[in-house]
Order: sequence, then C-alpha cells, then structure tokens
Amino acid sequence: MPPQILAAAITLQALQSLSDFETVQELRGDLRWKAACGLGLHDMAFDP
Repeated sequence: MPPQILAAAITLQALQSLSDFETVQELRGDLRWKAACGLGLHDMAFDP
C-alpha cells in the first residue's frame, strides 16, 4: 500500500476515533473514504 494512502487512512481514523478494524471497514464500504484516500471504486483496502 502506498504511504500516501496509509497516511490518509490514519488521519481519517484519528479524526473519527476508530479502531483499525473499523477503519478498514469504512475504507472498504464508504465511497467518501475511498475518494479521500485516493482509491478507485474497485480498489481493495488493506488488512487491519
């Protein structure tokens, strides 16, 4: 996973006070999170 995607995900995680598992679930299911992290519609998230 490119570092800029991880940095964006960690930033969103901190802002929302989520666990690692919840962060991955949001990244897999919420199009806003995918867009904010620079992922495409069919891109896969990483493992928690």
